Amino acid sequence: MTPYHSNLFFVAEYVLSALLITFLTWRKSPLDVRKSISRKAFLKRIPIAAGAVILSILLMTGVYLLRLDMTKNIILIGLLQLFMTLAANVILGASWIQRYRVYPRGRELSAVVILMYMVADLFMPSGIKYAILLMGTVLAFIFPDRWEDWGK
Repeated sequence: MTPYHSNLFFVAEYVLSALLITFLTWRKSPLDVRKSISRKAFLKRIPIAAGAVILSILLMTGVYLLRLDMTKNIILIGLLQLFMTLAANVILGASWIQRYRVYPRGRELSAVVILMYMVADLFMPSGIKYAILLMGTVLAFIFPDRWEDWGK
């Protein structure tokens, strides 16, 4: 796979993630971005996203250890990577949007953080991507549930 193909693959993952998040807003669901969530709800979702990533990595390792032919390995690992990225993007992206909604300009702020993460993933060293991921998660956790409670 060339760098251009991998960039197209990453863009497709983000487009699919955005479509899934949009689809989840048509019906009431825990990931409906039209409603805000509490710190506690946000904190409960982080292990779910991390669990999806860890499970996918373990399954990818298992596929590699099975020593299937190269084509099957690439297809299975690619599908697991797609599942991992979509699960993490949808859970964390929707949670960021929902959590940032408690802030007066939360929708705009969440869009900026998500776009920064995408641009960092596509065009910058991975350390920047992980710094944005950490910063976005910490920022979402720091916001109070109601701004009347801020500073108390």
